[in-house]
Amino acid sequence: MKVLLFGASGQVGREFVQGWQRRPGAIQLTAPRRSDVDLSRPDQIRNLVLALQPHIVINAAAYTAVDQAESDPDAALTINAAAPAAIAEVCRQIDAPPVRAI
Repeated sequence: MKVLLFGASGQVGREFVQGWQRRPGAIQLTAPRRSDVDLSRPDQIRNLVLALQPHIVINAAAYTAVDQAESDPDAALTINAAAPAAIAEVCRQIDAPPVRAI
């Protein structure tokens, strides 16, 4: 089974990665870094998902800096709403369930 994890560098994402590392087996986990895919760019999200064809996509990415979100609401909205929408859309195309980890 192929699993794609967005947000691996965050608190929730790190826990997912550590959990998978403790359970070697049939699950192939891909956890791209921020430098690998820009979640503010739906085309990058789409291209990565289409290239990997994962069975499940986990989104643990979030804009959580509250003070910064107040001063840059567009960035917060992009990461917390537009990126998950883009993930859901491409997951529908490949028939892979998206999972929002919060």
